[in-house]
Amino acid sequence: MACTQNAVRAGTRIVIALAGLLSGLSSSAQQAPPPLNAQESCRAAVAAMDKTTSVSDRDFYHCLGFILGTTRTLELVEPYLPKPLACVPDSASNGQLMRVFVNYINRHPEKLHQGASLLVALSLQEAFPCKKAD
Repeated sequence: MACTQNAVRAGTRIVIALAGLLSGLSSSAQQAPPPLNAQESCRAAVAAMDKTTSVSDRDFYHCLGFILGTTRTLELVEPYLPKPLACVPDSASNGQLMRVFVNYINRHPEKLHQGASLLVALSLQEAFPCKKAD
């Protein structure tokens, strides 16, 4: 119990330190970059993986962070759902997850008005459906 509390305190200190560092960096910038869009960041990242264009680190890591954050959140809430939403194999690579999302939004432009997190969930559900129990 004490180890867990110490770990939480240490993690909290790290988050506070990073927040301070990031706020210092953003205040020193002359002009803030435009906000990122997960769909466009991921399209650019996948195009760069296919070597058809280059991508900024900002776009690549925005996409990767968004996809992994949504995927991990789905894994955390899965025990509380009546049935799993998707069964992503442990062997799925980060690049594969990014491609699954981009392929989904390219095939379903009519859904782009929906939130990106929902679109990630739907893309994973379509690509990695859970097998029905016999």
